[in-house]
Amino acid sequence: MQEKTFLLATGEPPTSVGGEKTQCASSALPGLKPGARQSEKKRRLSHQSANRRRQFLREINSVLESIVACVPIPEYACHNEHTRFLGFPQTRYHTGKEPAVRVWLACLLAGSMACVARAEERPRPSSPKVRPPQQRQFIFHYSFVIKDLKPGTHLRVWIPSPRRPLCLRGAPVDQQAEPLWGKLPFALSRAREPKYGNEILYFQTTVPASGQVEVDLPYRITRYEVNALDNTRRFTLGKEYRRVLLAPSRLVPVGGKPLLFLASGDPVPREPMRLGRHVFELVRQALSYRKTGRGWGRGDVLWVCDSRYGNCSDFHSLFLSLMRSQGVPALFQIGFPIPAEKPQGRLSGYHCWAWFFPPGRVPVPVDISEADKHPQRAAEHFGRLGTDRVAFSVGRDLVLVPRQQGEPLNFFIYPYAEIGGQPVAPEHFQWRFRYRELARPLGTIR
Repeated sequence: MQEKTFLLATGEPPTSVGGEKTQCASSALPGLKPGARQSEKKRRLSHQSANRRRQFLREINSVLESIVACVPIPEYACHNEHTRFLGFPQTRYHTGKEPAVRVWLACLLAGSMACVARAEERPRPSSPKVRPPQQRQFIFHYSFVIKDLKPGTHLRVWIPSPRRPLCLRGAPVDQQAEPLWGKLPFALSRAREPKYGNEILYFQTTVPASGQVEVDLPYRITRYEVNALDNTRRFTLGKEYRRVLLAPSRLVPVGGKPLLFLASGDPVPREPMRLGRHVFELVRQALSYRKTGRGWGRGDVLWVCDSRYGNCSDFHSLFLSLMRSQGVPALFQIGFPIPAEKPQGRLSGYHCWAWFFPPGRVPVPVDISEADKHPQRAAEHFGRLGTDRVAFSVGRDLVLVPRQQGEPLNFFIYPYAEIGGQPVAPEHFQWRFRYRELARPLGTIR
């Protein structure tokens, strides 16, 4: 009887035959390889777990038998009238000598226990995991040489810094930068320009007999992915900064010829987020990413309106102009691309993108030139920024600190130098920007 009941509850044969324990076919064998030993260990643990479940069910069966033997059976339960049995029309009971009913109850309870045991064995669906924000850490060398200078002349040099990328209190942190340089051959000072809040490094020196000055400033950069579309935090832009981000600059007018882009398409939305997406798609469809001829790469909006092509600075300058013309503040940001597929390398040029500021929401980034180069992933470049970049400064028409004697800078990504109050020509500069990726502690980059 015990063995039969056990078979009902588990659906498996007992682990002993004739009073002797059966030997497991997966017992350890000498000389197994490491992978085989690990597999063998898992099989042993699974076998032990199965034995524990069988022992538990044996004890349950024993309890069931003792309970069923004492169950009071209705006197009419031995009849074959199921409707009367379910209705319990009589109230006389006795301890019962009807084994068929006890067996029926035992089968019912044992079957229920077996279903519960099998349900416990099934793996429970795991709760959805929240993906941690992606981040990327690398060493970045901002290095350059100013060569072919006249020895003994007085040289002033300004350098952008990545330590204050967005310069906005309360905005999401998308970058951290730790300087790693030691003692330098010149006194390097830090200052913050008042209009946008960029941090600027500055030094002055006498040109040595070699006629060149070398600079190498390494940083440990940590970039965080930005997803402004899912960020529900509130953010308020200060009145003075809002005024700055709505004003035109030398090459980015507000109104005039750029408005023809808005007049030629669908009705312009009034809601800022919808407006941002509308202008994003409008610029992406109207321009093509090309670096041919002359005029591209300056962010000259009027030139872009006529030429309909350019690089990242041209794309985002037009975006700034159109957003500001509709009363939505927008900001230009510039840095360097850090290729996601390469752990180290040299960089030949800059990359830029833009932000706009819907009322009450965190700043929203756009990278329209990347969307144009990768149209199959265009949606990823609205409201999101990956970890494939490093930012150095924001804004246009920059007045440096200490103030330069030359014109305000169109944008600030490369070092700027003056001798005798005159800008040092670009052909005297040799840039050596490079990076080396470190560990990726959270997530993986795209």
